[in-house]
Amino acid sequence: AFRYMKQLSGVCMDYNTTFQAIPLKSMGFTFHTGEDFYDIADGLRAIDEAIMFLQLDSGDRLGHCIALGQNVDLFYSKHNNSVIISNQYLIDNCAWLIHKARIFNIKIEPKLEEYLLNTFTRLSNILYDEYVNIDTYYKSMILRGDNPGAIFTKNKYHSILNNWYSYNFDDRIDFCHARNDEAAKELYYRYHYDKNVRCNGDKVDIFKVDCSYIKLIEQIQENMMDEIERKGIIIECCPTSNFKIGTNNRYEDLPIFRFNTIDSNKHNLKVTINTDDLGVFQTSLDNEFSLIALSALKKKDVDGNLLYKNYQVYDWLDRIRENGKKYRFVTNEEMSEF
Repeated sequence: AFRYMKQLSGVCMDYNTTFQAIPLKSMGFTFHTGEDFYDIADGLRAIDEAIMFLQLDSGDRLGHCIALGQNVDLFYSKHNNSVIISNQYLIDNCAWLIHKARIFNIKIEPKLEEYLLNTFTRLSNILYDEYVNIDTYYKSMILRGDNPGAIFTKNKYHSILNNWYSYNFDDRIDFCHARNDEAAKELYYRYHYDKNVRCNGDKVDIFKVDCSYIKLIEQIQENMMDEIERKGIIIECCPTSNFKIGTNNRYEDLPIFRFNTIDSNKHNLKVTINTDDLGVFQTSLDNEFSLIALSALKKKDVDGNLLYKNYQVYDWLDRIRENGKKYRFVTNEEMSEF
């Protein structure tokens, strides 16, 4: 549905009711992801898959992305360096981490790579009763952007852009290659329709992590932030929601401070401040800005000195406020009606 609407965005469409060609507005898309996860790895994977499967690009938005900005050391220390996680999520994380490390040219420490590969092999035997090639498995993972009900029927790929059924499949070249790999297709089929895979995948495991794993997660975080910044995707930050959902004890540790640093010496992702669900979190946009302002003014360095002066924080917040206007999904004319 996302791919279908993005392709039609801004073009003319013939409505059946009037038979008149009516131009549609160009639409931006928001998808909230990366706020609910077992391990930071599957939170990051959810963000990566949202961008990939929904074809999000410049001007589109991601909501929350807590896993992307989460303090890694704090998260794992609070979990005693172990994660309670389902087998399905864990095997997916192992395959995804090794693949992303290759993409980002990150060298995984040998012992950690062996640990990830051994965990993957053990789980592939539990879920599929056989050894599974990890590269083939990752190909099956990227097929999850396809409609499983269509890929295993006689429905053929349609190239007509305004044909709803053509969007059952992602037509990018690497997806097409994966779709032509019979072993990958078989794994994808079993992921959806094999009862043993589903039941064994739901069983819970305990995954132990060490400092090399924590370092890998942080490196992937940094590379993903750079990638999202290059793509021009905006992140909607919801302070109260992020604080209550996440594992941070203080507002000063919220992801927004990593996404867009006040002194602009590291990351400069396009961010906005939002309220999330007003009925659940009982807040307002004014309150969210105030919380972030107070948190920024309280931030200290390792020696206990305040990091930022008032004018630095206010200038930073004003830039974020401008982002809210610049990256909104309504036109100037529509804004004048508010």
